[in-house]
Amino acid sequence: MGLIERHLFNKLLKKKPYENMILDIGCGNGQLSPFLRRYGLLIGCDINIPLLTQAKRRKSYENLICCDLHLGLPLQNKSIDLGVACEVIEDLKKTDGYKLLREMERVARHAILLSTPTHAKQTFTHRLHRSSWSAVEFKKLGFTIKGKGFKFYALTDKMPPIGLSLIHVISWFVLFFADGLWAWKSTI
Repeated sequence: MGLIERHLFNKLLKKKPYENMILDIGCGNGQLSPFLRRYGLLIGCDINIPLLTQAKRRKSYENLICCDLHLGLPLQNKSIDLGVACEVIEDLKKTDGYKLLREMERVARHAILLSTPTHAKQTFTHRLHRSSWSAVEFKKLGFTIKGKGFKFYALTDKMPPIGLSLIHVISWFVLFFADGLWAWKSTI
């Protein structure tokens, strides 16, 4: 994670790291745990048991919970400081995504933080996005937004012919200002 992420975590978590309880929603194999661990104690949750087994081997989490986000988060109200869902909400249907946001607000004492791609229904080797989310949608829900990353997309399926000048090649591509977004909201 880069400077934007570090700034966001420093802004959202005012306590000393050992005093924060962070919920890593959709933690998978714990890939983010080394970064998140700098900011507090971790609880990870995911529906995928083999990935939770891998996350357990990292020894970064105080607790790992196998849960189905469709059924809600199995935590008490205001029981964590920060709820984090990186690249998760787009894997849910829109109605389930809104439910996840409500659940995150219910369990978080201070703030919730999400990241999501800004391009609809991209197919990856292991998953298909079931919904897409825009900065406008998050802003309507009271979130603060920050773009992340850049991505080039071809305007057509054909690549430019070899031998064109650089300016011609560049004109075949369009730069989207952000490949994804960070959205955060205070729950105080």
